[in-house]
Amino acid sequence: MIIAFACLANRSISQVRQLHIGDTLPHVVLSNVLNYAGGKIDLADIRGKILILDFWSTWCAPCIKSFPKSDSLQRKYADHLFILPVTGQDRRMISAFWSKNEYTQSLSLPTVVEDTLLSAYFPHVGVPFVVWIDTDGTVMGFTDSQYVDERNVTKAINGKAIDWPYVGNNESFFDFSKPMLPQQYQHDSVLTTKVQYRSITPHLDGVQTRTVYDTLRGENAKRVLLVNYTIMGLYRQAIRGILGKAIGPDNRIVVKVRDPGRLIYDKTKHYKASWRRKNTFCYESIWDKHTDNRRMMEALLADINTYFNLNGRVENQPTECLVLTRIKDVPFKEKPLGKSRSSLPTYRTSTDLVDALNRRSSIPAIDESGLTENVNIPLENEGDFWQEMGLLNKRLEPFNLRMIKTIRNIDRLIITDH
Repeated sequence: MIIAFACLANRSISQVRQLHIGDTLPHVVLSNVLNYAGGKIDLADIRGKILILDFWSTWCAPCIKSFPKSDSLQRKYADHLFILPVTGQDRRMISAFWSKNEYTQSLSLPTVVEDTLLSAYFPHVGVPFVVWIDTDGTVMGFTDSQYVDERNVTKAINGKAIDWPYVGNNESFFDFSKPMLPQQYQHDSVLTTKVQYRSITPHLDGVQTRTVYDTLRGENAKRVLLVNYTIMGLYRQAIRGILGKAIGPDNRIVVKVRDPGRLIYDKTKHYKASWRRKNTFCYESIWDKHTDNRRMMEALLADINTYFNLNGRVENQPTECLVLTRIKDVPFKEKPLGKSRSSLPTYRTSTDLVDALNRRSSIPAIDESGLTENVNIPLENEGDFWQEMGLLNKRLEPFNLRMIKTIRNIDRLIITDH
């Protein structure tokens, strides 16, 4: 085994006990570490510093984008802090990835590779997953990588309290094939599967976002279950069920309320995990099995509006839009890529291109090109041309395409205070 645990060398990983907040990390020696002198770390040598174990994977973009920030913190607080990324992925693959990736290639952070031991001590559902350990080796808390910032690092170093989010896993506590309300409030004697009800309840700690439309086993009933949904997410589900299609990207939603912060996450004001804990909810409705699905979704929309004192509705409005059209009405002909552009991300279809623009623009974008074949247009993920229509059209012109700004009647979700 590549990673050795000094005090439990003869035990298998299956015998390692999961550690919780307040537990002390045993003596651990890690001997498969990249970017570290000797390739070996004895965590006993880290005592006296705050230890941050940052579990990550190459497919986790938020993990990788957070590393430059962690590297800067490590340099600034080197006498009091040790940040250690940890992955279970193959050493050779990580070594190649680390040296080529734009976020990691210039960093001095070490990383554990091919890990099994630390993951056994700190099992987790996904990444990023961050473990905070104090100067005495005691587990302080679990967070995502967003919490690894100067404010929390200095609090940890100075022994001050941190508002830890809840990142445990309570999935096994619930049977999602059964009504949730009796399980949450343990009122089995009052609420049984025979009762038809509609409920909105607070965030469930330790449970992933979940969507269930099903017929309850052994009952003459069907159900809608939406677990840990934002208010905006609840609205999207209701509108999809009523219209028979999604409302579309965020730029088709108009929010005019006194407190938009409970509908829209602002990363400059909140940690996402803390915001979600306060602003996500569980919705459940149980109906006779013959109830029309549209009626169930109309009830969901009404319940959202009533519970949150809002007025969410769909209106077909004349709206300024960006419209993708062909310059000339001629068949599309794919343009060969020069060497300088062959490595760029490619938008295979006109729909892909419009979707990308909708993610970046506050003005709704619509595809009226009529193209069904692949267009394979190469464009960087970042660039001023995404905001400047003139620059974008220069990129599109060789492909007989252009964006025009004009008025179209489109469905929009309007949310106002009740």
